[in-house]
Amino acid sequence: DLRAGARWRSSTKIDAAGFLARCRDPKHPLLSSTFYWRGCMPLDLMHVADCSGIAHMMAGNVIRGLVSSEARLGPTMDARMEAINTELQAFYDKRPGYNRVPKIKTANLVKDGWACLHGRGVKAANCRSLSPFLVELSERYCDDPESEEHRMVQRATRAWDRFYVILYTAPMFLTASALGELRRVVLRFGAAVQSLRAIACEKHVLAWNLTYKVHAHQHMPAQAAILNPRFCQCYQEEGQVGSTTLVWHRTA
Repeated sequence: DLRAGARWRSSTKIDAAGFLARCRDPKHPLLSSTFYWRGCMPLDLMHVADCSGIAHMMAGNVIRGLVSSEARLGPTMDARMEAINTELQAFYDKRPGYNRVPKIKTANLVKDGWACLHGRGVKAANCRSLSPFLVELSERYCDDPESEEHRMVQRATRAWDRFYVILYTAPMFLTASALGELRRVVLRFGAAVQSLRAIACEKHVLAWNLTYKVHAHQHMPAQAAILNPRFCQCYQEEGQVGSTTLVWHRTA
């Protein structure tokens, strides 16, 4: 809902006092600091982008689009899905230790009618890590120069991957050049997905869902001007072995 009266718009205009009123007791000591301000309540990169966010939307739309109609991948949807899984496995084979999603099924590509990658094994980190694979898929199969949809898919996947590259290679405080590139990449991504949503509307297809997280993502460069969002997200890379060991130590 992008109308001026949309109910979510008021949530973007909360001041520091409004955020403070939402905090539960006991409050963190920094909340009573004289340096407390609205920037102390940042957008969380993991929840906006990775966890049931834009990464899932991107993967679901790119893969579902190819599974639905890309004849070069096979004669049926099942065959095309199998071909994509084979390409994904080859992608992983070149990257030992990479965050991996389990084998994708066609049922994992739609949620509540919308294109979206989901499933028991689809998590924030492994879905985020699909971004370079989505670039490869779009460059290989969305290659019709006369297709506006193909051009926008390539533009969106490249911008989405570059967004992660900038944040995950930059230090805690971005340089002016890195921040400028981040702004351009985020705007480019936003314009591309809006175009893809418009194309989907013309086709009467539930694809490229512009959720509130897509809007919130456009505010990431403003936050990055203060601090790289990667350094203040609710996220910790961990392996299953480490998690199991930690549980064992706490219960032994």
